[in-house]
Amino acid sequence: MIEQPESLETRIEKRADTLAASVKDIAGQMKGEGFSEKAIAAYFEALEELVYKMKSVHLSDPKEQENFVLEIADAVKTITGGLTMGDGEQRSTDQYIIATHRGELTDKIRQALQEATGGSHDIRSDTTTIGEGIV
Repeated sequence: MIEQPESLETRIEKRADTLAASVKDIAGQMKGEGFSEKAIAAYFEALEELVYKMKSVHLSDPKEQENFVLEIADAVKTITGGLTMGDGEQRSTDQYIIATHRGELTDKIRQALQEATGGSHDIRSDTTTIGEGIV
């Protein structure tokens, strides 16, 4: 008997369950490693903000809306990939610079967004505690 492919709804549900478990596991690891509540809250805020922005896109053309979501996903993968992959020594140096120069990465991303869109973007986080999210 030929096995039927899973429906999109089933695959979405499985992917969402896996992601939820990973988010919880990572937050637990951070707590176990002694991360501050502020750092753990910032982790949740970054994820929540991404989810919120993805679902709040309201372009009139559905194809443009889809392209926007795909572009944001690619940009996030580029930023995170660039900071965690590649040459070990260079990666460690980049991570150290980001960790010790508070706000410099945010400033560079803000500047790049302003250049790309001609607008003003405030992406700095003031999160200090874990509470209710925006999602």
